[in-house]
Amino acid sequence: MSRVLMVDNPALFRMLDASFLRRAGWDITAARTPADLVDRARRAAPDLVLLDSRDGFDAPGCVRLLKRDTDLCAIPVLVLAGAAEAGPCESAGAEAILTHPVVTAAVETALCALARIAPRHGHRRAARLPARVSTPDGQLRGRLRDISASGAFLTLPQPVAAGTTLELHLRLPLPEGGRDIDARAIVVREVGVEPGSPRIAGVGVRFTGVGGAAASIIDRYVSLDFDGVVDDAGSGEETT
Repeated sequence: MSRVLMVDNPALFRMLDASFLRRAGWDITAARTPADLVDRARRAAPDLVLLDSRDGFDAPGCVRLLKRDTDLCAIPVLVLAGAAEAGPCESAGAEAILTHPVVTAAVETALCALARIAPRHGHRRAARLPARVSTPDGQLRGRLRDISASGAFLTLPQPVAAGTTLELHLRLPLPEGGRDIDARAIVVREVGVEPGSPRIAGVGVRFTGVGGAAASIIDRYVSLDFDGVVDDAGSGEETT
């Protein structure tokens, strides 16, 4: 059973209480204030923390409090945030962000994904590699911009909503040659095009299903410096 802890929000609590999470036996509890949430997290060791920026508190600050505490920093945090707060919440260390307006299904999917995966690993590797992405609406061809053991950032030719499940097909270069990997993932953040902003439009995803061999390939690619390995595919050809 997974335990979700959140700041008291009657509407959000009703949403979760009526969802399949409660029927599946999830324990959903609420704290009165951000300080109370941090105190309860220290005492109860929840599996997940859920924050809604519309509760009237500093969501990025609350995430920082959790992530700076050595006893709490490994707890995955999902934030429901406005577009302006998504970036600061991610920088503060939130594992997943859904932007308002959100629907119950997206929250359920994100919470279930976070319950199945480890918290974000710190080391990420930048890349410029082709990526083939299977979505519920069909296949897209995009580019892998960075990757870690727990997720990746992709640029795609069209938006994909947060909460969408994906199948990723990548070819990562290793010293002995390219290795193909397949991974299941969920979109946890959308980054739109903003005039004058240095941000790259795309989607952040968290892996929800990676086989042992694929996980080993990702770990090697992320963690090691490879002499002679070129991250850019060069020809611009997509994986097949």
